[in-house]
Amino acid sequence: MRPPISDATAANWRRLDTDAAGRLRRRANKTASRRRVEAAAYIDDRGAAALLDRVAALDAPVPAIIHAICLGALASAGLGAKASLLAPYAAAAGTDACELPDVGEVACPAGVDLPGYIYQSLLREGERNLRGVYYTPARVAASMLHGVCPDRGRPLLDPCCGSGAILLAADCPDPTALYGVDTDPVAAMICATNLLIKYSDIDFVPQVCVADFLRDDLPGLPEHPAYIVTNPPWGADRTSPRVTTPGALRTAERSSLFLAAALDRLADGGRLCFLLPKALLSVAGHKSLRRLILGAGSILALRLYTGRFDGVFTDYFSIALVKGAPDGAQRYVLADASGEHRISLTAAEVKAGHIRYAAVDSHDREVIRAMESRRAADLSESAWALGIVTGDNRRYLLDSPSEPGAEPVYRGKDVADGALSAPGKYIVFSPGKYQQCAREEYFRAPEKLVYRFISRYPVVAYDDTGALCLNSANILVPRVAGFTARQVCALLNSTLFRYYYTLKFTDIKILKGNLSQLPFPAPDNALCRALDSAATPAQTDAAVYAFYGISASTAAHIHSKLYGNTAPTT
Repeated sequence: MRPPISDATAANWRRLDTDAAGRLRRRANKTASRRRVEAAAYIDDRGAAALLDRVAALDAPVPAIIHAICLGALASAGLGAKASLLAPYAAAAGTDACELPDVGEVACPAGVDLPGYIYQSLLREGERNLRGVYYTPARVAASMLHGVCPDRGRPLLDPCCGSGAILLAADCPDPTALYGVDTDPVAAMICATNLLIKYSDIDFVPQVCVADFLRDDLPGLPEHPAYIVTNPPWGADRTSPRVTTPGALRTAERSSLFLAAALDRLADGGRLCFLLPKALLSVAGHKSLRRLILGAGSILALRLYTGRFDGVFTDYFSIALVKGAPDGAQRYVLADASGEHRISLTAAEVKAGHIRYAAVDSHDREVIRAMESRRAADLSESAWALGIVTGDNRRYLLDSPSEPGAEPVYRGKDVADGALSAPGKYIVFSPGKYQQCAREEYFRAPEKLVYRFISRYPVVAYDDTGALCLNSANILVPRVAGFTARQVCALLNSTLFRYYYTLKFTDIKILKGNLSQLPFPAPDNALCRALDSAATPAQTDAAVYAFYGISASTAAHIHSKLYGNTAPTT
């Protein structure tokens, strides 16, 4: 009899579709987290942390604290007479009728979003995750605004303005050319405050409204702005059913919905720039969005960013494009840590909805050509499962098998090339107690592969012991015609497959959708025998290179790029 499971696990099974034909779409999320994460990377201001320490100790609702900070910032800037302009936001946030706390002196330099830093740092992580409250750092906002020159005749709209980071970074002498929209009245209040301080010598009313860009009428905003630049919320919209967008894009992914709606509103010939999670460039489920982008205009630039938002483990990029009928090809600048590269997409890539986000050289093209020319199968028919999410590791994980029924449980760090390392933790398997747990038959499969979730490229172990694993190590039961599980494991761990993976995907998470796209060849007796007899990684690599006809110079290039040396280790 199968052990009982929790309601949460049952819901996750239904949502994740973890049967053999299922599609792994989501992992455990942070929406229930009550902890606070300081937005330390958001601004560089010495007084910010001191103010946060003062207000974090106050016994008052967060909106009331932020309202008091905004009023204090206006007063410190000599703009106390403009406090009435915040009244509509205070009313929408429900802080107009409550007693505001004393937050002390608030010195808010022009262009520095001090209230936004405090707001992000005071919100609970779960609430920030649900609402997408991760505001754009100034350096990122500045790079997104390259080539954007708003004025009264060419207005700039940010449909997810948050506390105003993008509007603040705009090189615009006239604040009446700047428009912001946000569903959060507290964020809109901060945005209005920041604009009033930045343009303190101009008499104007901030054009920041509290509304939903996707669903509400937006009176007072430009009907077809020349510029739309934003950092939209990321992830699935958990509050409403799927939405059909103007571009016939059917999705519940919030940033995709905002991008489609922005393209519909943008003026012909106008410029759009969005900050997005990198998964949108690679995951198969987002192909329709990529096709929408490629058909809506000409891409100007794609910029990959290093570093991450505080509390978020996701890589991101910005895309800039000009709206209008593309000429059939796409040519754009790719900017990454190594510099700027000119990218030209082929007609086949455009038709397939492929937006290239990695620069390739002659060696890389040799690898791609060699592997894709022999593509005969992939992992799409395999079975997949998530490792255990206990919900309380301190309670359930043991340092030794000290309790009856305790058995090893493997983490990502315990997954080595080809085999599981000695376990560092143990557990008494009780699926019904965990936040999330795959069906037991996946753990107990006669043969399975276990792979690290956090990694630049696949690191895969073979297991025939029925071992358990945590969610930093996931499960794959491979089904590739003509190859055994051990042979699939060897191929995934080979330097050639790893390098191909890094050419195609730059996520630091090993996703099912990415692994499923790796090209496997038709079964070859000589290759299979060589994989079975290989005793070292170098021997495996030699067999794989020989099968694909990879030159010695390209093999050296691959090892140098992937491992920092020019020859495989033995």
